[in-house]
Amino acid sequence: MARSRCEIVSDILETVKNENDCKKTTIIRLANLDWDMASKYLNDLDKDGFLESFEDESKGNEVFELSKKGKLLLKSLKKIRKICTIL
Repeated sequence: MARSRCEIVSDILETVKNENDCKKTTIIRLANLDWDMASKYLNDLDKDGFLESFEDESKGNEVFELSKKGKLLLKSLKKIRKICTIL
């Protein structure tokens, strides 16, 4: 069964939360996404203020971190997942 948009977003946010200097390739691997899908979701999450992206000058890679808004969204999604498992 395919994952919902909420599940994919939750997996991305959880990956970024758990990894230091989280690069797109790390998100692709740990959230089980292809390049195009990861690019779309990361762009949307960054644009909507759930992620913050910046250039790691020492390595020349784009790196992602959770914003305050992203932390709140992840917390809410975890609660929703927990409730859904009870139902």
